[in-house]
Amino acid sequence: MQDPSLKILEVLELIEEPFGITYMDEFLEDTIKPKRSPLPSIKKERSNQIDWSAIQKSWSCVIGNIWLARRKNMAACFDSDHFGCPGGAFYLGFFKPILESTIQFVSSGSEERPGELYLSSPDVAKMYFDTLDPQPTEMYDRMISRWKESFLLLMRGKNKKES
Repeated sequence: MQDPSLKILEVLELIEEPFGITYMDEFLEDTIKPKRSPLPSIKKERSNQIDWSAIQKSWSCVIGNIWLARRKNMAACFDSDHFGCPGGAFYLGFFKPILESTIQFVSSGSEERPGELYLSSPDVAKMYFDTLDPQPTEMYDRMISRWKESFLLLMRGKNKKES
């Protein structure tokens, strides 16, 4: 008999279970998570107080961590000390507004860092980021896991964020 919670896969014609986000008080064991890193902010950036060498040493991509978790059938966890990269920390709601260096990185790059170049110019990048409003939830970790696992944690009362 097919698990009824996975019936949605058939309805949506998916070949694997989607991921969901659960807000937790603490990381669960056996999860994929980025290395610890100091959280940047626009205030720190403007006063030249970001420790870029520490961030570079722990750099990882949020999407890459989720992809690895998916491949290993695990969860990926993030918090304000384990965010992967400054852009990921912004998207996950750990700080805003976006850093000027991230605007540069995703558009034109720089001599020190060639960049990802997925937006055509710093002006376009700024307009893009100005339209985003990730909701801050600093006191919770984010666990991104298979939909069923997120649902089961919610049912067991492990999810700490009201939707």
